[in-house]
Amino acid sequence: MACERVVAASRVGGLPEIIDDSVGILFEPRSPEAIARAIEKAMKSEAIDQMGTLARKRVEANWSIASVAGYHEQIYWKCLGVDSDA
Repeated sequence: MACERVVAASRVGGLPEIIDDSVGILFEPRSPEAIARAIEKAMKSEAIDQMGTLARKRVEANWSIASVAGYHEQIYWKCLGVDSDA
C-alpha cells in the first residue's frame, strides 16, 4: 500500500480492517485458487491506479512515521497520567 499498489491479502486477523475494496482485494486463506482470482481481478481492474493512490493515502494518514509516533506519544502520556492536550 505504501508503494501505491493494490493489495491482495488473505481474510485473516486484522487485515479486513485495513484492506477493503477501495485499496485491494481480500481472499480466503489457504486457497491458491482464491489468491490467483484476487490477483487476476486486481490486474483487470480499470481502477487499479486509483486504488493504488488511495492505498498510499491511507498509509500516510494512518501509519506514517509521524502518525504512529503521535499515537505512541499519546499512549505514553496517558500511562503517565498527563493530559497530552495541555
